[in-house]
Formats: sequence, C-alpha cells, structure tokens
Amino acid sequence: AVRSELQERAEQRRALVARHRKAVGAWRSRARSSASEADAAESVLELLDAEADALRRESAEEAIALRADVAEERELQWRSEEEARRCDDEERAMLEREEARCRELHDLQTALQAAVVAEQRRH
Repeated sequence: AVRSELQERAEQRRALVARHRKAVGAWRSRARSSASEADAAESVLELLDAEADALRRESAEEAIALRADVAEERELQWRSEEEARRCDDEERAMLEREEARCRELHDLQTALQAAVVAEQRRH
C-alpha cells in the first residue's frame, strides 16, 4: 500500500512536472513570438522614423526653397519699383526740358514779333 501510494505520488509529480514543462514551453514560445513581434515592431518604428526624418528634410528643403523664392520675388519687386521711379524721374525731366523749350520758343516768338512791330514802325 505504501509502495502504490508512493508510485501514485510519483506519477502525480511527473504529471505536475510535465504540465509545468508544457506551461514553460508555451511561455517560452509566446516570449519568442512576442520577441519576434517586438523586433518586427521595432523595424517598423525604425522605418517610420526614417520616413519622418526624410519628410522633415524634404520640408526643410521646401521651406528653404520657398524662402529663396520669396526673397527673389522681393528683389524683383524692389527692382521693378526702382525702374518705375527711374522712369518717372526721366519722364519728369523730359517734361521739364520740353516746358523750358516751349518757354524759350515763346520768348523768341515774342521777341520776333516785337522786332517785326518795331521794324514796321520804322517804315
């Protein structure tokens, strides 16, 4: 009776050890699977980080290009305004010269008429 009880206990222990081994194996399998999933997730995160870095660089390059475009546009606008001012100044100078010529011609015409009148009076 003692021997059969000892054998029964030994079998119970073996069954318990087998269940524990099976549970440990399942845990190890899940851990390996989780580690693989974690590695895969880490790889995906690294790819996303690389894409985010590329997008940041691209955005920075676009911002630099946009700033350059804005600076170029401002330069063109400034040159256009300078050209308009120069044209206005030239037009104003030309009008002043024309007015001066008209005054000179008017003064010459007046002097010529006075000379004609004076000459007619002498005869």
